[in-house]
Amino acid sequence: FLSWAQAWLAYAGTHSDEIGIPTPDLGELDTKITAFQAVLNAHTAAANIAQAARQTKDDSRDDLEEWLRAASQRVQVFPGTSDANRAGLGITVRDGEPSPTPVGEVRPLVSVDAGQRWRHLIRWRDDESGRRAKPAGAVGCEIWVKVGEPPADPSELRFLGVEGRSRLVAEYNGEDGGKTAHYMLRYLTSRGTRGPWSETVSAVIQN
Repeated sequence: FLSWAQAWLAYAGTHSDEIGIPTPDLGELDTKITAFQAVLNAHTAAANIAQAARQTKDDSRDDLEEWLRAASQRVQVFPGTSDANRAGLGITVRDGEPSPTPVGEVRPLVSVDAGQRWRHLIRWRDDESGRRAKPAGAVGCEIWVKVGEPPADPSELRFLGVEGRSRLVAEYNGEDGGKTAHYMLRYLTSRGTRGPWSETVSAVIQN
């Protein structure tokens, strides 16, 4: 901006009659340019000092932080350090028991292909994303079944297994032909916690 203002004054000084700018106005402009240049120089000098001060501050912080981190690591592994000591110093208090991996409220959406004799192909996906991949934190899905009348309570179900792929084949024998299998599923985490039950999905076992 300063360079443009100086160039403007230089050109106007040699073409004042052509552009209608009288000499007194050019003198006023020259005064303003000189004043601006002075405060700009002062600002630039102050900015340089501030930048140097900031760099000094950052270097000092880095040095202090490095010392505190190294000392905190020594404190963490010192045999006499208690959790109360850690809390007092404001450093990490380690959790003795890992928190269970949450499954949240994700439920399996279940479908059953009953097209083959004495065999059901059970598939599922999660009801939040609609994907067949396991939800975050889940190791698989528990599959439970009751053959005959619909279950009045989960305690009536028989456990078929845990499957991490989103599909399972349930095999039946001749005496089950014509009966109805009722399935209920739920996700399982690596910590043993379980998500909510799916809706009951039923299918006839073909002879």
